[in-house]
Amino acid sequence: MFGEAYEDVMERSRRLGIPHVPLEDAYVLQGIAFASSTREGLVLDLGAGIGFSTIWVAEGAKKFGRKVIAVEKDERLFRELSEVADKWGFEAVNADAVEFLSRLEDGSVAFAFVDVDKHLYVKIAELLSRKLVPGGVAAFHNAFVPAPPKEFFDVLKNNFIYTIVPTSLGIAVAARESG
Repeated sequence: MFGEAYEDVMERSRRLGIPHVPLEDAYVLQGIAFASSTREGLVLDLGAGIGFSTIWVAEGAKKFGRKVIAVEKDERLFRELSEVADKWGFEAVNADAVEFLSRLEDGSVAFAFVDVDKHLYVKIAELLSRKLVPGGVAAFHNAFVPAPPKEFFDVLKNNFIYTIVPTSLGIAVAARESG
């Protein structure tokens, strides 16, 4: 089923002219989602587009039975995302990522993949410093290209233990300290 879902979403992306995360980043996401899902909490894809990244995140999280929520603001993309969510078994939410995250309880997120407009990374990182469970992880796409604002890396440095996975676009992986 995973291969079929992957091919379906790839075709949708091509048809609609929508970029998706490169395959190397998708494999990284799957591994991080798998490791992070050992912790209790929600698994989020913020800025999910039509769900390409979400199927990789969901594949990583499913062994632990975590609830996966894909959040997309754009109505056109959300319609496609909803169809993918129905086929793949995750929840799709049509909302602004910052507003959605703001409404969640502190300490309720085990893993979040973030791929929204880069100017929002500072606010989302600040929110995730409270929303992640202790030891929870956030992965921010495009740590290199297009790079987020410098202030984003200041927020990471001051609130998380973090590193950057050196894929072609870069993935900043930030963990909330456990204690």
